[in-house]
Amino acid sequence: MLKKISEKIADIIIDNGHNKEDREIYVYGIQIILSTMFTLSIVYIIAFATKHVLQMSCYFACFIPFRRCAGGYHAKKFWGCCIVTVFSSVAGIFLGEYLYYSKSELLAPCFLISLLVIWIYAPVSNQNRQLKVFEIPKYKKLTKQIGIFYSLIIVLLYSFNLGYWSSFMVMAIMVTAAALIVGNMERRKMNEKSN
Repeated sequence: MLKKISEKIADIIIDNGHNKEDREIYVYGIQIILSTMFTLSIVYIIAFATKHVLQMSCYFACFIPFRRCAGGYHAKKFWGCCIVTVFSSVAGIFLGEYLYYSKSELLAPCFLISLLVIWIYAPVSNQNRQLKVFEIPKYKKLTKQIGIFYSLIIVLLYSFNLGYWSSFMVMAIMVTAAALIVGNMERRKMNEKSN
């Protein structure tokens, strides 16, 4: 269904004078935009219903830049991606809130271990985004810069007694680390099969 809608929109773009040879590129780009909008809509409907919209926004403010540069696991189908994203985001928000109020002493070790995992494994290619050899150092450096930036933000939030908000960033970093571990395991499995 998503592909058909994307194809119809691409045809409208082509009918308005754009290059017909780029149709598949238009279809792919439109699919990415629509699937992202659909998934984020579900996440934010849940966040709104549970009164966690700002928490979710804090989570995504950290998660999106990290995930964009670090890579990691990517579901093969749209629905798989949607379910994993919705589940991990919503679980991250509630787990972050729980840890902050009940087990706040675990947040710092979770943050440091997750950041270490990201620094070791990132970037991890997947079937949807194969990195070229020259891109790997660039994304590794970007990931480290993002890690330093969010480390400073988290420390500042704690310094001003706003640690509650940093707990959602820690969860985003943990989810990114988990995606890298799973993505790395998948990549190794694929390499073993090809050998």
